[in-house]
Amino acid sequence: MEVAMPSGYRAPDALKDEFFSLLRQGVSVKEASARIGVWRSNTQRWLGKTGGMRMRRGVDGGVEAGPVPAVRAGSNRLNLVDRAVIMIRVRGGARVAAIAREIGRDRSVVWREIRRNRGADGSYQADVAQILTHQRARRPKAFRLQNPELVKYVEDAMDDGWSPKLVSLVLRETFGHDESIAESYGRCNILSFGGCHAEWLSGARCAEG
Repeated sequence: MEVAMPSGYRAPDALKDEFFSLLRQGVSVKEASARIGVWRSNTQRWLGKTGGMRMRRGVDGGVEAGPVPAVRAGSNRLNLVDRAVIMIRVRGGARVAAIAREIGRDRSVVWREIRRNRGADGSYQADVAQILTHQRARRPKAFRLQNPELVKYVEDAMDDGWSPKLVSLVLRETFGHDESIAESYGRCNILSFGGCHAEWLSGARCAEG
């Protein structure tokens, strides 16, 4: 039986976590709402605060590109278990550096993960973050860059847990022979944006990804 939440009532995190876990596994919004016993008018409000999660065939159709796997095959990037640890620790007020040590990642990776995947209300939910990351990975990227090879290298390295300092050092060794890449690198040092994704727009400036 679906239940309407009274005005001003804050749903328990565990209830929302169950709802978003069901969506990630490919369950429709209608079915997921019924399983947790909450009206769709309430769960739709939750969806509106997720930060742009794309749905198919309206809210009854479920998550676009779902179901979303908990682990990305062949990748060392953050998985659902990592994100669950981040979620629990963020809710408990832990610092980014402490969370990073616990999951064995550079703190810039955790900082960027929270910043990129938190909801409109500032909350971070593991399944939502897994869905958003999966959907971004499937979306074609249109680069206005002089050197997209460099951008992809930086994005992959930092998502695999490299620190900005390590990326900078390896860039010099790996791409130092290529003048076009050296020029882009010289104009936009990875150290200058403390762990955000880099884009060399017209080879001249950085922006968050």
